[in-house]
Amino acid sequence: MSSNIVTRVRYKKDVNFQRLVGGWCKYVSKDGADTTSLKDFSSIDELYQKEFNIFDDTKETKEFHIWGKDGNVTKREILKDLPNDKSGRMWTLVVSFPPDFALKNGLKTKEDYYLMTKSVIPRFMLDNDFDLTNTRWYASLHRDTDNPHLHITFFE
Repeated sequence: MSSNIVTRVRYKKDVNFQRLVGGWCKYVSKDGADTTSLKDFSSIDELYQKEFNIFDDTKETKEFHIWGKDGNVTKREILKDLPNDKSGRMWTLVVSFPPDFALKNGLKTKEDYYLMTKSVIPRFMLDNDFDLTNTRWYASLHRDTDNPHLHITFFE
């Protein structure tokens, strides 16, 4: 039986690396992307309550949309060390989870997704011969479609 997790991977190159990474940051931080609304439900909590009879009274801050290996990060913090006159390459991934799969695997809050990415992404990079000391990764959770999904980027 398939879990129906969908993944899309893209490789991008630009003569202005700061513009490339900044564009990703802008997209994943767009208004409404980190909302808790899902099709046919007014909130993810309503989905969990109606479909799975699970109630959660935890609240999340919307101040940070992006995180990296050390936690929440802003676009400014990501871009501050990147040269704006150098070409660069980056990989972007979108990983989409059916809501029932996410719930069954403990992926409900942004913190849950952060802990999962913090564990999985370094293993993925090592398995693909990336140098962890020279690679940066960032992720953002979006819940603006039927399925919660992660936008992930990494670059050396």
